[in-house]
Amino acid sequence: MIYIPTQPDVVTRMLSLAQVSTGDVVYDLGSGDGRIVIAAVRDFSAALGVGVELDAFRVQEAIGHARRARVSDRVFFLNQDLFQADISSATVVTLY
Repeated sequence: MIYIPTQPDVVTRMLSLAQVSTGDVVYDLGSGDGRIVIAAVRDFSAALGVGVELDAFRVQEAIGHARRARVSDRVFFLNQDLFQADISSATVVTLY
């Protein structure tokens, strides 16, 4: 599996384009190291960020990043196939 992290400026543009704000529940499908949902909560004041990632190593990495960003109370990661994820509570869905 090839992992290509989203560049920070692209993350910002994606979340800006989606007009993420307070109250949003942002899901990132194939969340990798968690940078999109972390930025959604930290920089755009989203209520909740949920990353869905198949690679268990990336999930653990993302959990550590969320902890260091001090958003682990509002950012969660699911170690599962994105095609099996229940995203019904999402107000914004991203995929890079």
